[in-house]
Amino acid sequence: VAAAIGETDSTDTSKSVDVTDVSHGSTDTGSADAPTTSENERDTVTDVSHDTIETDTGSADSPTTSDSEIHTLTDVSDGSETTSEPSFCGAEQFLSSTHIIDGFHVLCVSWNKQDSLLLDLDIFVDGTTVFKSRARKNIPASWEVLRKELEEYLLLEHLSASHPPNKYPWRMYTSDGILIMSLEQALEAKLVFVFQGGLFIWPGISIGHNTTIQNLNGIGSITMTTVSMQPLVFEMKNFLTPEECAHIQTVASPNLRPSPVTKMDYDRDKQDTYWRTSHTWFMPSEGDTVMENIDQRVEHLTKIHKSHQELVQVLRYELGQRYSAHHDYFPPEHYQSDVNKHIMRMIDNGRRNRIITVFWYLSDVESGGETVFPRAGGKPEVKDYNNCDEGLKVKPQLGKVIMFYSMKPNAQFDPYSLHGACPVKEGTKWAANKWVWTTPFSMTNY
Repeated sequence: VAAAIGETDSTDTSKSVDVTDVSHGSTDTGSADAPTTSENERDTVTDVSHDTIETDTGSADSPTTSDSEIHTLTDVSDGSETTSEPSFCGAEQFLSSTHIIDGFHVLCVSWNKQDSLLLDLDIFVDGTTVFKSRARKNIPASWEVLRKELEEYLLLEHLSASHPPNKYPWRMYTSDGILIMSLEQALEAKLVFVFQGGLFIWPGISIGHNTTIQNLNGIGSITMTTVSMQPLVFEMKNFLTPEECAHIQTVASPNLRPSPVTKMDYDRDKQDTYWRTSHTWFMPSEGDTVMENIDQRVEHLTKIHKSHQELVQVLRYELGQRYSAHHDYFPPEHYQSDVNKHIMRMIDNGRRNRIITVFWYLSDVESGGETVFPRAGGKPEVKDYNNCDEGLKVKPQLGKVIMFYSMKPNAQFDPYSLHGACPVKEGTKWAANKWVWTTPFSMTNY
């Protein structure tokens, strides 16, 4: 359903469909350093709100919801009042008519007009209009009661700082990413996003949907286009200036080394080049004004504080170089051997992981070098991890970025986020990426 990305890419749409589980034998390695997060850091979320957004429905084709998606909808029916009337907060503009978004809920909240001691709630479950998953309620006007009501109705768990692996305390946000911490904030916002996984994720809504994000550091506003719903992938042109791209290439060039791979337990005997043949350097931001500005811009984009970011990984792909399809997250079950103890420490035995990849294109490429998502649109497990003929393909373009999510709003890994780098056929591909974690990321040897 999702057409190939890029002005001149004419990939057959039958090969570019939009979204299940492939455990490929490698994970993009990240730096040789790993994060350390103290107990009180694990669930820290810093308010990184940055003004407002505007949305537009766009006109691209939309994917069909599969039976497997339909069956994932949680039955939360409890006899509450249901209605087909429009919401009182405009929630519908953030709901998908094509996909069920597990763990993402939209809430309208306001004072009851007849009783000042009550709140009116209008709850839309799993961010969708696919089903009439909606209820209206009246509850006592209390922050504690509101949270309890949402926990009971949406089956949200009350988790402490020492939460179990792959589970995170749920949170509420405004539609532009401001963390909501009180009833007063919720009432002021009127429209509230609820994320089971606790971190803000932009609603994709539908393929071709455009969201305008205002006041990004250094560049002002930018249009973010949904290019895939499954996995969730956005594209933004001119996120980086030509001068910034040139600066990164100049600084990184003398420091590049063959790209490493973090291997799963069953792939320890394979060489890194089995999967990856590019060159890499992790470029520090501290003391580099250009990089510090971009880090701040990524924070404004993701709505997650820059303390969650790894150093930027700068990449150079020359003729024929590629990276086999892989995931950016670390499944704990595949890093249990003694040689991978450092990975388990890095992910705190599954209590933290990468959630977002912001991938930067630092150059045009004459031919090849696309980023491919082979399972986009619900495609089955792949057999050839070097195949660039299936799925969504994103064409490199100077200054463009894509942002995709390795975890879903319910804090579970998204196996559809499998992606790779197609071989460069002509020219040189310069790129870079920022990985954003679920918790603050501190660099230390491990």
